[in-house]
Amino acid sequence: MSNFVPASALDPAERDARRPSRLSGLRRCTRCILPHTFPRISFDEDGVCNYCHEQSAPVSLLGENKLLEVIKALKRKHSVYDCMVALSGGRDSTYALHYLVRELGLKVLAYTVDNHFMPADTKLNVNNAVRVLGVDHVWQTHNDLKIGIKPVLTAWMHQPRPEMISSLCLGCRGGFAQGLLNAAKRYHTKLIVTGCGEPGSDEHLGLKFFTDKPYRTYGGAIELLAGFAREFARNPRYFSRPAIPYLLVKEYSFQFAPTSLFRRMVSPGTRQLGLYRFIPWDEDKITQTIQIELGWKKPSYASAAYRSDSEICA
Repeated sequence: MSNFVPASALDPAERDARRPSRLSGLRRCTRCILPHTFPRISFDEDGVCNYCHEQSAPVSLLGENKLLEVIKALKRKHSVYDCMVALSGGRDSTYALHYLVRELGLKVLAYTVDNHFMPADTKLNVNNAVRVLGVDHVWQTHNDLKIGIKPVLTAWMHQPRPEMISSLCLGCRGGFAQGLLNAAKRYHTKLIVTGCGEPGSDEHLGLKFFTDKPYRTYGGAIELLAGFAREFARNPRYFSRPAIPYLLVKEYSFQFAPTSLFRRMVSPGTRQLGLYRFIPWDEDKITQTIQIELGWKKPSYASAAYRSDSEICA
């Protein structure tokens, strides 16, 4: 967040007006207004939360040259493509596709998965991007979210706890990860580029209730499993349908396990990397570029462009 202004730099009257009242029982960040109920939040003496400080901290990028080195090292000798891009139709991944094709001149395979809840606006953005850029495109569907959403929602409504709100997307992450690895194997591509650039877009909010460690470390994985086990014990309805335990095991195996045997079995040697670890996230530039050059449009059903790939997220 490049325009971060510490509370200490504000006018004293304004700072006092924004300082959260302890008597009200609800504290909020004086900068972003996140409440004290947000998982693992803390405030400094000016009432600014740790998440604001994290976003304002300088980011160390690996750079475009390093990106090209990785792509060159991982390209298979007989592969048609330099890499595959996970294209969801959102801003991050659409610009990632544009950057790799137009800026770096790479031969790219775009991969999109429809979870049966992809908005029509998003589908249009995907089709426009691959058409304008002239890239090969694989479009697949998976049924995991469609299978899981009703029993998960029914169980959650019986005991609607914030710790389990992320379970409404149960099956989507696992189905996407499995499909992506299958496509990489089928098209002989060792490198998958993902576009998680918006602050927090590569995080899973629900996991913050259970662990502050990276979820693919052994410590984070153990705390994550223990946290979900406690929630299932509180609400046995999560076991009322066999689809829920099945999707839980699948999603953990493909998405959250620190050392995933399933990922290695499906597509040995495949590596995923985030583009915005190498190049800066410039929201204005990204949005303007894809709107002008690719005809990308902000979703009509939401005031913000964040997470436009699923109706459930919206």
